[in-house]
Amino acid sequence: MKPTHILCIVLCLFATSIYAQDIIFMKTGEEIKAKVKEVKDKEISYLKFDNLNGPTYTKLKSEVVMIKYENGQKDIFADQKVQTAESYVETSAVSVSPLGNATAYTYEKGIADALIYYNGENSGKTGTLLTSLLINGLVGLIPAVACSSTTPKVKNLGVPNMEAYQKNPDYARGYQTQAKKIKSKKIWKNWGIGTAISTLVIIIASNAN
Repeated sequence: MKPTHILCIVLCLFATSIYAQDIIFMKTGEEIKAKVKEVKDKEISYLKFDNLNGPTYTKLKSEVVMIKYENGQKDIFADQKVQTAESYVETSAVSVSPLGNATAYTYEKGIADALIYYNGENSGKTGTLLTSLLINGLVGLIPAVACSSTTPKVKNLGVPNMEAYQKNPDYARGYQTQAKKIKSKKIWKNWGIGTAISTLVIIIASNAN
C-alpha cells in the first residue's frame, strides 16, 4: 500500500473516531461516548460506542445535561424537558434578575452553558496544531501540555450572562470546569492531527528517497 493511501486511511479513521458518535453529558461531568437508541419520557437508552454489539444501557434524563449527536445537533435537558440547542440559547440569553432567578444558575447549568457558548477562542489549539504539523509532535507537546493544563481566561469563556457568573459561584465553577475540558479536548485533537500528518509526511518523504 502506498504511503499516500495510508495517510488517507489514518486521517479518515481519526475523523470517524471523533465525529461518528453521540456524547451523553452527565450532571456529574462524566461524558459517555455512545450510540443513542431512544430518548423516552424519563430514560435515555444507548449502546456504548466501543461496544455497539453489546448490551443496551439506560440513564435517567434527570441525570443528564445534554446529548450531542454525531451530526452536530444537541438536545439539552432542563427540568425534565428536552430543548433543542437553538431554543435553549434563546431562553438562556434572557437577562435574569440576580435576586429573582439566581438559584437557577446552578453547577449543572454552568456545564450546559459552557457546552453551548464556549468555543475554545484563544485556547492555544491553533498554535499546537501548527507546531505539531510544521515541526513535529514531540515539540508540539510543549504548547499542548502548557495550554491544556490551564483554565480559559474569563474574557475568552463566552459567558452569556456575566452578572450571573459573578454572583453564582456554583454556576461559575460548572462553567469553568466544562470549558477547561472542552479546551483540553480541542488542543489534544489538534495535536493528534498535526502529529499524524507530520509523521506521515516524513514517512512519505523517506520512501520517496
